[in-house]
Amino acid sequence: MSVFQQLIRSRLATIVIGIFLLATLYQTIRVAYKSYETQTQIAALQSQIDQSIKKREQLTQLQALLQSDFFAEREARIKLGMKKSNEQVAVIPIQDDGSKGGSEFFENAKKSMLEKEGSKTNNSTLWWKYFFSRK
Repeated sequence: MSVFQQLIRSRLATIVIGIFLLATLYQTIRVAYKSYETQTQIAALQSQIDQSIKKREQLTQLQALLQSDFFAEREARIKLGMKKSNEQVAVIPIQDDGSKGGSEFFENAKKSMLEKEGSKTNNSTLWWKYFFSRK
């Protein structure tokens, strides 16, 4: 047998080759994990960039709206009570006769429901019956 064949068959060579393969496997796994972490960080940063771009676009649109003549005129009309020179303004007084307008209907409906269900039933039970009871 040659020296090379004896070296390959020896235990020392087997151990050295095994250690070398384990070290190579360890380094490969370590590099793959680092690559995975880097890709995860890149994805998170790209998501933040996209959100920042979207927010910047929204702020740009808001700025354009706030600087428009339409907005300035609307604010002058609402907050300052201004009007155009050839414009007629009508003021409709609010009647204070104790009625609640549209909410009066809901108050009456609530009262009738409480009378029907009994006033001891709690709110969550009433909602449960409203959504899940068969009529």
